[in-house]
Amino acid sequence: MKTIPNFPESPGVYLMKDASGRVLYVGKAKNLKKRVASYFGRESDNRYQIKFLMGKVENIDFITTRTEKEALLLEYKLIKEHKPKYNIELKDSKTFVRIKLSTNHPFPGIYITRKVQKTGAEYFGPYVSPRACRVMLNQAVQFFKLRTCSDMEFSNRSRPCIQYDIGRCTAPCVGYVSKDDYAMQADDAILFLNGKKKDLIFDLKAKMRRASGQLKYEDAAHFRDIIKDVRYSIEKQSVMKPEDVETPAVWDEAKESYDFIIGQQLKKRLHLLDFPHFIECVDISNIGGKIASGAIVCFLNGSPMKSRYRLFNITKSDAPSDYAMMHEVLERRFAHPGWELPELLLVDGGKGQLSIASKVLADLNVHVSVAAVAKISGSHKKSSDKANIYLPGRVNEVKFKRGDPALLYLIRIRDEAHRFSIKHYRRRHEKF
Repeated sequence: MKTIPNFPESPGVYLMKDASGRVLYVGKAKNLKKRVASYFGRESDNRYQIKFLMGKVENIDFITTRTEKEALLLEYKLIKEHKPKYNIELKDSKTFVRIKLSTNHPFPGIYITRKVQKTGAEYFGPYVSPRACRVMLNQAVQFFKLRTCSDMEFSNRSRPCIQYDIGRCTAPCVGYVSKDDYAMQADDAILFLNGKKKDLIFDLKAKMRRASGQLKYEDAAHFRDIIKDVRYSIEKQSVMKPEDVETPAVWDEAKESYDFIIGQQLKKRLHLLDFPHFIECVDISNIGGKIASGAIVCFLNGSPMKSRYRLFNITKSDAPSDYAMMHEVLERRFAHPGWELPELLLVDGGKGQLSIASKVLADLNVHVSVAAVAKISGSHKKSSDKANIYLPGRVNEVKFKRGDPALLYLIRIRDEAHRFSIKHYRRRHEKF
C-alpha cells in the first residue's frame, strides 16, 4: 500500500483497491495527502462502514488534477466507469447539479436539478456546488424574469404569484406577457447561462435602443441596468455548457469517449510527467509560404475543447519554410501569459518540426512534453490508422500496434488540427 508521505498535497482523486486490483471506492480531495491520511491513525473516521472498507483495502492509487473542480468531474467519471461497491453503500455516488430550462413548454420554467432527462429541455452546468448553481439561477431569474413554478402550478393559476409582485416574473400564467415576448426572455437567459456575453449584450442594447425610440424610457432603463449587471456577472463567473467537453455527460456519450486506459498508455509510452488530460496539436497550412496560417486545437479527456482552439496568421516570413512558420506560431502561443499549458503538445510533422517545438519550449523555459505525429511515407491519405510518433532525444519512432486506441487518439487530434488549419487557410485565401 502507498504510504501517506507519497501522496501529493494537491487536488485529485484516489482509488481504493482490493488484493485483486478491483476498485472498491473512489473519492475526491482538495488535498490528497490530508484526505487519505484521514483514513488512518487516531483521527481516522470511526464509522463501521469505513472500518469495514479499510479492512478490505490493499492499495490506494491516485490521479492528480489541476483544480478541485477537475477532481469532482474525474470522480464522477471513475465512479460511473468502475461502479465501486462502497461508493453506493456509503451514499457518496453523487450526481451534479445543473440548471434546467424546460424549453419543451410554451412558457419555459427554470429550475435546479440533478437529473438529465431526454425531454427536450436544455441543461446548463454542471456546477461545482449547489450554492454556485443557485447563484446563477437567481441571477437568471432576476435579469430575465423567468417563471420558477412547476407546470402544474402554472396551469392552475388564476392570478399572479408573489414572484410577479416583486418583479421577478412576467406572469405568463395569467397572460400578462405574450408567448413571443416570453420566448425572447428565455433566449436571453440561454445566452447568459451559456456565457455568450457579446451576443447577449448586443441583443440587450438593441432592445434598449428600440424602447428608447418608442419613448418607453422605463423599459430602456431596465435593459441598461441588465447590461451593467450581466457584464459584471459574466466577468466574475465561467459556466460550463452541456454538449461541451468539460461535462461528464459528453465524456460518456461521445462517439469516441476518452478511456482512462488510453490516457495511462499515453503517459507510459510517451514518458509523460503528467496524466495527459489536456493535449494540444499545432498544424501549419500554406502554399509556397503564401497566406500561411497556423492552428492549434485542444482536446480534453477525449473530446475537442473548442474554447481553446487558436488561429494564427503567419506574419514574420513569406519564405516557404515550414520550420520558421512552426516556430512563429509556437512562440506566440507559449509566450502568451494567460493561456493554460497542456500536458502534451503534438506537432503535425516529423523530427524537424519536433526539433523546432522543443527549441521554442526550451527558449521560453516552458515545461511541456512534446511529440510529433508524422505521416508515414507512401501513405496518400492524411487520415488513416497509421502514423509515426517521435519523441525528443529518441532516434526511432515509438512503436504502436496498428489500430492501437492510443495511437488512433493521437491521429484523431492531428487530423482535427489539420482540418481546422485548412479551414482557416481557405477562408483567408478566398479574400485574395
